[in-house]
Amino acid sequence: MYDFINASFEFGLAFILYLNMRRLRIDRTIKGVSWYSTGFTSLWAVWNLLYYPYLEQWVSFVAGFGVLFMNSWWLYLAYQFRERD
Repeated sequence: MYDFINASFEFGLAFILYLNMRRLRIDRTIKGVSWYSTGFTSLWAVWNLLYYPYLEQWVSFVAGFGVLFMNSWWLYLAYQFRERD
């Protein structure tokens, strides 16, 4: 049961990160957002992918891939659209 509750938060986060990524693709610029927060949550997602199997939380494990994928995609786009001097 706890696995499903945790996974619902992970899936919800992945969806919100998708919205961030989609907005970045439309705007093609980053204003008022630091890549540090996305980078940190990416590291957290990697940790979760290592930790969830230990807890045998397989639904959360799958949802964790969504979080890592969306964060990685956002970071890639942020790199592509960074302001250059």
